[in-house]
Amino acid sequence: MKHFPFKILVLCILLPPLLYVVSLNRLESWLQGRYQAQVAAIYRGNTQALLTGQARLEDAVAKNIDSFLKTLWLPRLGVRLQVMVVSGQGTMVYPSPVAFSGDNLFVADPVTTAHENRRLLNQGLHLDVTVAIGHDTPFSVGLLLLFIAAALVVLGRFYRLGVRAAQAEAQARQAEMEHLRALQAEGSNQLNDLLAQRVQLEEQLAIIRDELSKEKTKAARTESDLIEEMAALEQSLTERQTLQQQLEAQMAELQTRLEQEAAGQGKTERAKTKAETAIARRFEALYKQLIVGERAIRGFVDLPEEIKIKAEEVLSQLNHAPDQVPVKRKVFSKKNSPTVLEAMFAYKGRLYFRRTGPNHIEVLAVGTKLTQTKDLAYLQTIE
Repeated sequence: MKHFPFKILVLCILLPPLLYVVSLNRLESWLQGRYQAQVAAIYRGNTQALLTGQARLEDAVAKNIDSFLKTLWLPRLGVRLQVMVVSGQGTMVYPSPVAFSGDNLFVADPVTTAHENRRLLNQGLHLDVTVAIGHDTPFSVGLLLLFIAAALVVLGRFYRLGVRAAQAEAQARQAEMEHLRALQAEGSNQLNDLLAQRVQLEEQLAIIRDELSKEKTKAARTESDLIEEMAALEQSLTERQTLQQQLEAQMAELQTRLEQEAAGQGKTERAKTKAETAIARRFEALYKQLIVGERAIRGFVDLPEEIKIKAEEVLSQLNHAPDQVPVKRKVFSKKNSPTVLEAMFAYKGRLYFRRTGPNHIEVLAVGTKLTQTKDLAYLQTIE
């Protein structure tokens, strides 16, 4: 979870049901207003026919509203639509207490029908449309699944970013471990060479001692000369032993560093990842014309504190006035690829960028003279 923001996980869990409830209420209100306007435009129909008594007001309203409801497709997905029409004195017009039938349209006397219709129209008709969406309907289930799918897409995006960050850190950690192992192997080889030289020196010293005992009687070599030669050999042996002890101490220190590196790797990586995420968000908010790559962000975080402000001055200048940034040299220019340029800051800082559009610049790497070789090797891999 160190590469996956916990708050994103919480939001992706809590937001879908919250958005579902809010959206369902908003949809009900919106559909109610929409259907209210549509029904209000058609439910009376031809008022001239009503005033002449050709049809009962209740039957005409029922026919118009029922025809309109048959054209809707949302009720098939579980959206419940209830329409009610009452007169100004509370007389129920729709749904009519008497079911509509095509056979009773012209049964009543037209004069009586016209009089009744005019009476109801004079009272005024009040239309009430109610929309309700149940939580167990296909429409609401589909809406909830839509929000869940969106949350899963966001989770997948952050998961992939976390995997990439973990892979990059693992590669860096592996490179550092291999470097320390190489130093340890080199120290072991030097120690073995010293041990071999020590054996040779001890053999030589033994031979000389034997020769000394045999040649004591000879006049060509004095006792003082032999003693001096033995002292020189013993001094050389002592120096070799001292160097051997120093190398053993260095090997122990390297072993301790390896153990400390393995133990403190987790805390360092978490702190570094948090710092990189904060820097990336700040650059994205401050420098709208720049695209700062992941390697550039990692390089910026690794810069010494005293030159970070100089690096950010160059980024600000690239964002606001890129033509005024002093370019030291062109690093390379592949066919059909933008030219990569190198800018310096704080004497030993290096920043590599290229233009990706009329008003857009991509910052590829940030580092120092010490990381220049690795940065240039990385730039050779960019298309």
